[in-house]
Formats: sequence, C-alpha cells, structure tokens
Amino acid sequence: MKRLIAGGSIPAQESGDAYVRRVDGAVYVCPWQTRLRCLLADPAGPSLVARRVHIRSSAWNVPLAWFIPFDGAERWVAAEPRVPGVIGVRYGARALVYATPMRQARRRVTRGLAAVRALQAPDMPDLPDLRDPRLTAELAEVASWLERFHPGSLVELDYGGLVSLLSNDALNRDESVAELGAAIDGIACGHSEVALAMYSRVHARWRAFREFEQVN
Repeated sequence: MKRLIAGGSIPAQESGDAYVRRVDGAVYVCPWQTRLRCLLADPAGPSLVARRVHIRSSAWNVPLAWFIPFDGAERWVAAEPRVPGVIGVRYGARALVYATPMRQARRRVTRGLAAVRALQAPDMPDLPDLRDPRLTAELAEVASWLERFHPGSLVELDYGGLVSLLSNDALNRDESVAELGAAIDGIACGHSEVALAMYSRVHARWRAFREFEQVN
C-alpha cells in the first residue's frame, strides 16, 4: 500500500510502524518510513539513490497532481459523527480518503500526463492555467513514483490534518478528484471550456489552502 498524505526534525532512527488495510481478503501494509521521508524532504539531507519511500507528504495542501490517480467514486468522507461500520478510523474522527488499485492509478496518471502534454501543441486552445509546466512536472514525478512498486499494490490519498481546516459542509462538498478528472476528460474530448472551468475551480480551492501556510 502506498499513501499520499497532506499535512521537522529528522528522527534518530526509522519507525517500525505501518498502516494496515484489509480489502477483499488481502492485507496491504504501508511502512511509515518517517526518517526516510524527513531526509527526502530536507534540502540539506543526503542524496538517496533508491528513494523507495512508501509515503509522500505535503504540508498545508494537496498537490493537484496527487488527485489524478483517483476517481470521484473512490472518495470516502467522514464528518462527525463517524459513519458506523467503517473500519480503520477511530470513533469521532473526521477524514477524507481515496483508495484505488495501483493499475488503475497508473492508467489515470498516464492519461492525465498525455492530456496536459498535448496542450503544449501550438494548435491547441490557449489555456495558460492548464499549460502550467509545474502540473506536468508533478504528474511526471507521480508517474515515476508509482512505477517503483508492485502492480498489485493499493494507493491511497489521505487529507490528513487538513480536515481540521474544513467545516463539515466544506468536507462533504470537496470533490477535487472528480473535478480534476472532469478537466482531464475535457482536454481529451476537446471541450476546452469545461476543462478550464473544472481546473480553475480546483486550483482556486487549493490556492486558499496554500495561503494558510503563508499565514502560519
């Protein structure tokens, strides 16, 4: 299991703990790898060749490329009180999580990367926001990261502590994955106005989150 989690010092040693999820009789284990993740995030840290980190973290926001591996139907949200019968979330917890098989995640990222790269062609509509090279670079990085793991793995996106910044209503209305998926579909189908509208909606939502980091 691989996890993308939205949000120091480097621990003295690696954690032996892990996230565990059971799906259809299969058990998926995701090592915390706290020390490795901190080293990778530290600009002054050593150059690590393998970089086989099972968890990628981002403070204060979710990079837009992280939404692409998932589908809107894979969204699970818990606003207080907790939804009965859901395993793995403590009573009273608030959460927003997506989970998908690795093969699906790779296909969606490949399609998304092809779509945003196609926008660079001179005969494509002028969509400056969607032509942002940072989105292409982030998607390429996610694609590379996913290729390092077993195709039978499970991939999760967890909003983590960001849910504390959202009201229950905002948590329930956050459809960033579905909206960005609609933007990719719009590009692929030549519906540039739909693509730009959906992308702009997601971009504006997460720009507001990035402002929290500046205030902090």
